[in-house]
Amino acid sequence: MCLYPDLIINIYILTKLTNKREIMKKLILSIAALALFATSAFAERYVMITHGEGKDPFWPVVQKGGEDAARAIGADFEYIYNPSADMADMASSIQAAAATQPDGMVISLPDPDALGPAIKAAVAAGVPVITMNSGLESSASLGALMHVGHLYDSRSIQHSSCRQM
Repeated sequence: MCLYPDLIINIYILTKLTNKREIMKKLILSIAALALFATSAFAERYVMITHGEGKDPFWPVVQKGGEDAARAIGADFEYIYNPSADMADMASSIQAAAATQPDGMVISLPDPDALGPAIKAAVAAGVPVITMNSGLESSASLGALMHVGHLYDSRSIQHSSCRQM
C-alpha cells in the first residue's frame, strides 16, 4: 500500500503536463522552422537574359532595375548575358534557364528568327515570358505576355533616319 497516493498522482499529472508542454514546444518549433524554410524554398525566381555586353553602360542599368524589382517583391533574380553576342548561345541560355522552371523570364529579342524557337519552347513549358528592348514586332507571335521597350524595330528606325536626311 502506498503511503502518499496524492503525491504519486500529482507526479503522474506533472509528468504528463511536462510531456505535453515539451511536445507542444517541439511542435511549435517545428512549425516555425517549416514556415521559415518554406518561404525561402518557395521564393519566386525570375531570370533576365539579354544580348548586350556587360561593359555596355546600358545593360548594367537594366540589370539593376531587375534586381531592384525582385528585391522589392522578395524574389530571387538571375541575370544572364552572353558576352559574345552570339544568338545561338543566347538561345541555349534561354533553353537552359527555362528548364529550371523559373516563375518568369524577361528576354531581349534582337533576332526573333534565332531566338524564337527557344522562347516558344519556354512558353510551351509554362514559363511566362516578357520580351524587352527590341523585338516588339515579333513578341506576341512568340507567345510573350507583353513587350517592354522600343516602339520601332531596327528596320523602321533605319528607314526613318534615311527619310530625315
